[in-house]
Amino acid sequence: MQALVRKLATPPEAATSNTVVPNINARMALGNAAARIFSNLPKGFGWASIPFNTLTLSSQYQPIISLNEQRVVGYEALVVGTNLSGHELRADTVFALSANHDEELFLDWLSRALHLRNFSNMGSHRGLLFLNAYPAAAIEDPQHPEVFSRMIDFYNVSPSDVVIEILETGVDDEAQLADAARLYRKLGCKIAIDDFGVGYSNFDRMWRLQPDIVKLDGSIIRSAARDKHARIVLANMVKLVKECGAKVAIEGIEESAEAKVAIDVDADYLQGYFFGRPGTNSMPCELTDQIFNSLSKHTPDINEALAPAM
Repeated sequence: MQALVRKLATPPEAATSNTVVPNINARMALGNAAARIFSNLPKGFGWASIPFNTLTLSSQYQPIISLNEQRVVGYEALVVGTNLSGHELRADTVFALSANHDEELFLDWLSRALHLRNFSNMGSHRGLLFLNAYPAAAIEDPQHPEVFSRMIDFYNVSPSDVVIEILETGVDDEAQLADAARLYRKLGCKIAIDDFGVGYSNFDRMWRLQPDIVKLDGSIIRSAARDKHARIVLANMVKLVKECGAKVAIEGIEESAEAKVAIDVDADYLQGYFFGRPGTNSMPCELTDQIFNSLSKHTPDINEALAPAM
């Protein structure tokens, strides 16, 4: 696979520049790479991993909980890279090790293929598959509309079960972002805006993109669990997102107080270490029941906890 990836590098005439210059040769190389992904990552049963440069890539899945149903409704797929020393590297580190723009695009496609291939291992009640789309890859996909469609079909995943998470702050060109959203919808997938509420996130853009789900950044819930005013802001944000027609997912929930706030502001979906860490095992219904029972019995009322001392 290392040889395959290196064939995708920027042509020599562009290598001396720090600016990525789109060209037909690079796009043809990416298109050819898609076919090689299927060859090197065949469909099948059991857990698959795949080499990428000096890493071995594998899949982990973090549960996403429906507050209304109090059960797992899907999993966010996360790529993990294991280096030659046996250490596991997070997705952001794996992408940071890419040599150039084309390699990042290829890595995004390879990661998505790996997650689609491995998702069947999460059981018959696995629900929705949340896939992160590297921003540059998201806007490149409309140039290769057949690639992701072939991926979904090749690994026997229903498009209606796929949620594409787009980091909207990573895309400057709104028209390109809209093109990507239209492509995924045309394929039958759902759209989620990831890490909303930080950077340049704005409700005007969200209104125009009309995502199915908006995932609020974990820093927001951490602030809301500590500060009453931040909690009011969060509650208003949840209300506005819902008025835009999207469901709200709050991610980064690590403590019971944060979970209680997320419940009180009526989020649709809950995600974070408090409910389950990324892994390769599906989350039993009994464990979800225990978590919600624990919250109702032992977590103090958040309004009282945040009330100023008299």
